[in-house]
Amino acid sequence: MNAVTDALQSDYQNTKTFRDAVLNTLYDMVYRTVYAEEIEKEAREDAEWQELWQSGSQTFPDWYSESWDPEHYRYVQGRPNPYQDTANLLYNVTYRGRVLHQSESVPFSVKNGAPKVSSDYNFLLHFDGEALTAEKDGSPFALYGFTEDGVQNAQVLLGGLPQDRVRECRVWLAVRAAPLPLDGSDLVCSVQYTLAAERNQLLLLCGLLGLGLLLCLSSLFCRKSRKLFWQKAAAVTGHLWFEWKLLILALLFYFGFYCGTYPILIAAFWALIFFCNDLRHNRKIWRHSGISRLWGLVLRQRSLLPFQKQLLLCGPAAAGTGFLLTLAAAAIILVSCAWEAIPVAAILLLLLWGAFWWKFCRQYRRTVEEAGKLVEHLHALRAGKNPPPLQFGAASDLAGAAADLNAVQEGVRTAVEEQIKSERMKVELIANVSHDLKTPLTSIVSYIELLQQEEGLPDPVRDYIQILAQKAERLRSIVQDVFDVSKAASGNLPLRPETLDLAKLTRQALAEQQEEIANSGLLFRVSLSEEPTYIFADGERLSRVFQNLIGNALRYSLEGTRVYVTQETDSARTTVTIKNISRDELPEGVDLTERFTRGDASRTDGGSGLGLAIAKSFTEACGGTLRVKGDGDLFTASVSFPLFRDVSTPPSAPGRTETNMKDEPHPTN
Repeated sequence: MNAVTDALQSDYQNTKTFRDAVLNTLYDMVYRTVYAEEIEKEAREDAEWQELWQSGSQTFPDWYSESWDPEHYRYVQGRPNPYQDTANLLYNVTYRGRVLHQSESVPFSVKNGAPKVSSDYNFLLHFDGEALTAEKDGSPFALYGFTEDGVQNAQVLLGGLPQDRVRECRVWLAVRAAPLPLDGSDLVCSVQYTLAAERNQLLLLCGLLGLGLLLCLSSLFCRKSRKLFWQKAAAVTGHLWFEWKLLILALLFYFGFYCGTYPILIAAFWALIFFCNDLRHNRKIWRHSGISRLWGLVLRQRSLLPFQKQLLLCGPAAAGTGFLLTLAAAAIILVSCAWEAIPVAAILLLLLWGAFWWKFCRQYRRTVEEAGKLVEHLHALRAGKNPPPLQFGAASDLAGAAADLNAVQEGVRTAVEEQIKSERMKVELIANVSHDLKTPLTSIVSYIELLQQEEGLPDPVRDYIQILAQKAERLRSIVQDVFDVSKAASGNLPLRPETLDLAKLTRQALAEQQEEIANSGLLFRVSLSEEPTYIFADGERLSRVFQNLIGNALRYSLEGTRVYVTQETDSARTTVTIKNISRDELPEGVDLTERFTRGDASRTDGGSGLGLAIAKSFTEACGGTLRVKGDGDLFTASVSFPLFRDVSTPPSAPGRTETNMKDEPHPTN
């Protein structure tokens, strides 16, 4: 792009070629100035070394060592001499206050920091040891960008040189506006020659593009033939591998621009047109390539092996293929170096190896990612979640495993749905039966109460009526428990959450069962928090929870033992724990919070098997947790709730009167 811009410039001083030439000249002048002593010393040493080497002497000078390298001398030997006394470029170089180099053909002196030069020289450059300024026709000229001070920072150009020496160097350059025609060694003339060559190349390129445009316009008059021609051309080029097309294009453009042969450039231009036509008519032409053929062969061979062998063999296979391609590329590079040619074939082989390795890494990464998804899917299933089915492509190594896992997931989901449906129907049946039993049971209780009010009945009849009343009351309690647990299981349990003090609620539950506790023969040890521990729950449901837990302890504890009611509170939760020694041996591996599960296998304790189930359902419905644990004969039930911090009103337990109950042992009979 810079060459095109330079070729279109009428003033050669406004081109990048001129700016680069001036900066290179400045750098060479400063380099030769600050390293003058080293260059002179290394030149003498190199001359002495050459003389010893030509004479075949085995005696080396004192300054010689294996690391000896005259780098400064070799640098200036490989660069053109900037101090050419021509009329197109004037210079004045001062080092440590002494003029080292100055143009002689045209007077160019500097006095009091200002140069004296003819008006024919419109470009001035000044380096004062730190900053660089340039002027063209009396206006600032940007060589490579201005700093905030309006001058140009020389550190960009001279940063690699010793700065203590650079600061003592002063350079003035003046360039003629209209250069005199001199030989090609002149800096300004060489810039003009370069610009002329760039203009010729640009004209030639424009001519070729114009010719191509003319041919394209002429084809508009024969559209049918043109369309048929390009389709036929695409059918022919479609048989070539994608790598061959790229190789032909690269060779044509390389030799066209490197050798400057215009017929090759024209052929490269038309090859590019046919390549674009191939891209237009043959979709995804890169799939018809040697890499795709090789990769397809690898995949076909891998598909015949088990999955574990596929993973074990893919690494060595890729490494072996890469090793062979690398060896071939190395051999081509050696031959190309011997012929002093650019190893284009080796570069293409390396590109082929890179593309093959990229496809292998992509396939391997996809397999690893899919294996990770498979493991995450298994973890999600184990956690009880229902993630969406896995969708792997048909070419995936794990497509079969994903399909099998999806089938297993679908079977599990169907079984769970059937089980949930069965459980829902069971709960609904229990709720409906319980509801239907309430009406006749109420009538039975009412008639029993009427019979108890009758006078003159024999004593045996009154005993029978008393037994009927007890059994009817127990049946009504069981029906109510079944009804409550069915509502909790179906999520239809009505709640009225409020702010409660859990310690106070526990004391009230103990006070309400004070008579049963006193008649139980058990010693209750109560240790509850004196400070309020607020929670947010339904007071009526939570009271039922503690009634069931305390009743469970009264019913199943060993006579004469202690029952411990304690409370623990941390920064986030508060927990009330009830511990008692069981009268009967606790069964192992049985969840006592399941419905109709009883600690007494003989079922003669008078319980319904629903007390702990109701307590757990009500606790979870209020936002807490209930955990029961049996350790030998020790039974532990823990009710835990998160603390409620936002307390705007005093806690209350509606429908209950506060009973003073101190945390002390309750008396027994």
